[in-house]
Amino acid sequence: MSDKNLSVTSSSSVALMQTRQLLGVTEQILNHSHDVRVINKPWVDELIAWADEHNIPDYFFDEKKQRWGGFPRDKESILKLSALYFGCKQLTNLPEAIGNLHNLIELNLRFNQLPSLPESISNLEKLRILNIKFNRLIALPKSISTLHRLTELDLSDNRLTYLPQFIDSLSQLRKLNLWNNQITLLPDTLVKLHNLRELYLWKNKLIKLPEGIGELINLEKLYLKDNYLTHLPESIGQLTKLRVLYAGENNLTVIPEFLAQLKCLTRLGLDSNRLTEIPEFIGELENLTFLSFKNNQISKLPKSLAHSRCLETLDLRDNPIKELHPEFSHLNDIVLF
Repeated sequence: MSDKNLSVTSSSSVALMQTRQLLGVTEQILNHSHDVRVINKPWVDELIAWADEHNIPDYFFDEKKQRWGGFPRDKESILKLSALYFGCKQLTNLPEAIGNLHNLIELNLRFNQLPSLPESISNLEKLRILNIKFNRLIALPKSISTLHRLTELDLSDNRLTYLPQFIDSLSQLRKLNLWNNQITLLPDTLVKLHNLRELYLWKNKLIKLPEGIGELINLEKLYLKDNYLTHLPESIGQLTKLRVLYAGENNLTVIPEFLAQLKCLTRLGLDSNRLTEIPEFIGELENLTFLSFKNNQISKLPKSLAHSRCLETLDLRDNPIKELHPEFSHLNDIVLF
């Protein structure tokens, strides 16, 4: 290659490098200009004024709880917020401006007095964790249905009487907590949440479960305690990944045979029902470590329980049975009478 060609190539490389640098500077200027425009938006001042009104401190890191708390007064920091914790502030409202915090991944509103959520919450498209525990919600707003990245939703300790049909739009949910509400029926669309791992339905007014609940094929924990259930759907037998099942304080009269298919179960709680016997297959669930039949009408144990190798706790309190047959003597150390 001639010296002339080398010179042209070198000049082209330098020009290309300078162009890239110029483009980079231009991009920085444009981004900065955009940030300045956003910072000067009225909604930023609205959020700061709201935080001042409710005595929410400036943003700080809580060493004890290992999380961020408060709300920043620095406008640039507001734009970058990814997590907000507003727990225990006696809040009765959230400003619509909160929907402009587009980088939020976690929003914790537990232990307040919120009767509703702003419609603008639908704009928080990156949100993955939403905790509204212990508030005064009577219904789940439609605006939540757009939060397609949500993986955890805690609605426990509210005043919900039903779960809306659109719950299936939250298809990435892995944990749904509805503990201590007033729900009587669940929508059939609930069974479309195929990524769900944990479902908490404790202390509601459920009289039955969706027949297709077995479609929640990845479910690992199911809490049904303190409801009005008289039977469990047969499809529960399809939940082959289930490790924890609590169905105490209901109106169950028999332990259904299809529970024998739940080979991964480690904890089974059926206390305070109307059970009179324990079927043989219970002892064949070889991974069980915890088993509770407290406060039923059981008078004897199935022989299969004598071979339970992993069992660490067997709660038989408040039943007619008061001592173990000699063949169960090796269980004495783990039995509660």
